[in-house]
Parts: sequence; structure tokens; C-alpha cells
Amino acid sequence: DLAYSFPIRNDICVSYTYYNPGGDPVILANALTLEAKLKAANIPYFNAEVLFSGSKPVLVEPTLTLSSNSALFYKESVWNLLEKKIPSNFTKVCFMDVNLKYTREDWLDCLSLMLNFYEVVQPYSDVQYLDASGSVVKTEVGAVKSGSLKAQENIWGMTRKFFQKIGGFLDKSVVSPNLLFSALTAPKTPLEFPLIDASYNEYAANVNATGSKICFLKCTLLSLPNGNINDTSAAMGSLKAGSSDWNSMMTMNASGLWEVNDANVAAAFKALYFDSSMATPEPVVVATPEPVVPEPVVVATPEPVVELDTVIPVIAPVAPVAPVAPVVPVAPVVPVAPVAPVVPVAPVVPAVPKYMPTPVIPRSVTRPMPVVTRSITTPVIYKNIVMPAPAIPEVGAGVAAKNEAARAAAAALVASFKRK
Repeated sequence: DLAYSFPIRNDICVSYTYYNPGGDPVILANALTLEAKLKAANIPYFNAEVLFSGSKPVLVEPTLTLSSNSALFYKESVWNLLEKKIPSNFTKVCFMDVNLKYTREDWLDCLSLMLNFYEVVQPYSDVQYLDASGSVVKTEVGAVKSGSLKAQENIWGMTRKFFQKIGGFLDKSVVSPNLLFSALTAPKTPLEFPLIDASYNEYAANVNATGSKICFLKCTLLSLPNGNINDTSAAMGSLKAGSSDWNSMMTMNASGLWEVNDANVAAAFKALYFDSSMATPEPVVVATPEPVVPEPVVVATPEPVVELDTVIPVIAPVAPVAPVAPVVPVAPVVPVAPVAPVVPVAPVVPAVPKYMPTPVIPRSVTRPMPVVTRSITTPVIYKNIVMPAPAIPEVGAGVAAKNEAARAAAAALVASFKRK
């Protein structure tokens, strides 16, 4: 299990498809292993997952998710759709399968270099097929190296420019895959498949018109077991026995994939991935729902005794205790106390009389002024200034004493002026 090296060249990426109509765990394990190897080596990749008959996705954030109810050979059609999702900075792509491993750690850089001289390269020289234990059970020379149509393994490295020139892979390869090699090497050899003969002949002529030369990468590929697939002869026989009109046989779905209209052909292709034994357990699962029926009876047991909620009404009368809440309004009476801002009465105490003596305004007089001696009750006249005698409030004896003191103080002040 060789670890791939980090690619030095950044103009190439990997593209692969995950399609598992039978839900085979081996195919899923291969896909997840490939993804892990590519991530570990920081190799850019783009993948697509085809969901069969409403199955749920299993890949982590695939680049593209498609759906189909038919079990056709979708790999090349999906590659065509996936290529449109690859950013333009990747000018070369290696289209590969999930069950393949390279025995050369720098295979991607080598492939990129070769694609500078060839538009199409088969990225291996031979294939070693392994069994479940990892032992080699067969070795086969690659199609390009051997020049044999019988030895092809359908994975390719190519420039995006070449891909667009030929229109990608033949879209109708859903019924007969691996046609690029024959279109490159023997374009005039008839396919002898009525359903797609006309389309293939046009495609092969288009590929041949590019005048492209092909080569292979000197590297061995390991091909791991990739799930079980039954003999395809029955499915191919049903195709040839059916209508030779593609448009009556096939319909393109919303995902851009062809689906079979003929029920017999659809069943024949489905049989490639599903054994009849697999159909038996399914009905058994359907029978399982029956035990679920008695459970609803248990639902009848729902001790609606819980309806003792009727006891709750008894608690309702207790609710009247709530009226106790109104007593709380008594609290508002407390704010009445604050109304005792009668405190302002205190300001009345500042007996103004205390400050009355200070109006001995003469302090403001800074120079001696002649004083006319008169009774304290009469106004004192300084030149033209008339100073009214302090008002003596007629109050009780205490106040009178204070007034008398004030008069004495005023007289003393006047006497001092006289001395001066």
C-alpha cells in the first residue's frame, strides 16, 4: 500500500465516480480508501456520487451528486458531467476507478509531464488483479501497451483541450463502456451494436479527426476486488433483443443521466448487482411491521387514568387563595410616609432674625461718614443716603429681647462712628 508523493506539478487533478447500485460495502470501502490516499498526498480530486433509487449519500461532500433508477454503466457519462465542475486551472485530468492503486509514488507528476507531449495517455502499463486476501490472481498487459482491444482497462489521462475536442466520452456508453480506445486505434471497425452504432461511428470519426497519438505510463496498477457483478451477457442480450431506437428505449432524467424505459432491460441490468436471494429478506422486513400493530393496542392502555387531571379542578378552588394578593396593595400605603416631606418645615427654623443683625450694612461703608445722632427708631442719614431703621417685629417677649439687643448693638456701632 504505497503512499503517493505530494505532486510538484499543479496543472493536473484526479476525477472519479462512486456508483454502487447494490450497496456493496466493498465498493464503498474502495471509494473511501482512494479518497484517503489522495488527501494524504495533497492530490486535488473531484468526485461524483450516483444515488440509486433514492439511496442516501455516503461520500463526504462529493463534488457532484446525481440520481438514477436504472443500473446502467454510468461511469463515463458521469465523468462528462463532472469535468464541467473542474476549475480551468487544471488543464489535465486523470479519470480513474475507485478500486485502483498505483505502484509508483510519483505517478501523477509523471503523467502530467507525459501529457505535455501526448494529448491522451493510458496511466499504466499493466494491471495486477488481487483477491480479497491481497494475493495476485491475474496479471494483464494494458490495452495501449499490448495494442489489444481485449486488454483495455478504462481509465485515462488527457488534456482538457483534447477532452473538449472529442466531446468527452461517448454519452451512450451507459450500455457499452470502454469505447475510447477502439475509437482511437480502430475507428473504422464496426461496433455491431444496433442501438448505438450510428452514434459510435460519428464519435469514432470525431476522435480520429484529432490525429492524436497515444502512449502509456510505465507503471503497474493494482486492481482490488470491487464488489460482485454478475455475467453481463443476459443484460446485453436483452438490449439487442429490444428496440433499436435509442429515444424509445432511453430517457434522460433530471440529473442528466440516461434511464431505461423498457422494464425487461431495466430488470436485466439490475440483476447485474442484485441476487435473487437478496429479494427474499426484503419481504420479511415488510412482515415485521405486523408486530408493531399490537403495540397500538398498548396505546389503548394509555392509562388515561392520567385523566386524574380531573383532580386538578379540585386544585382550582384553592386558586381563590390568590385574592390574598390584593392585600398587597396595603404596601402602597407605605409611600404615604414619604409624603412627610414636611421636612421643608425645617427651613422655617432658619430664624431670619439671626441674619438680621448682619444687615449692619455700615460694613460696606469704607470711609467715615458724619453721623447724625438720633433715636434708633428714626432713619439714619449719611449725606444723601437714607438708611431705614431696622424693622422691629412686634412679637413675644423673647423676640423683643432680641430686638433690644439689636438696638444696643446698633447704638454701639453709632457711638464708634462718633469717636472716629
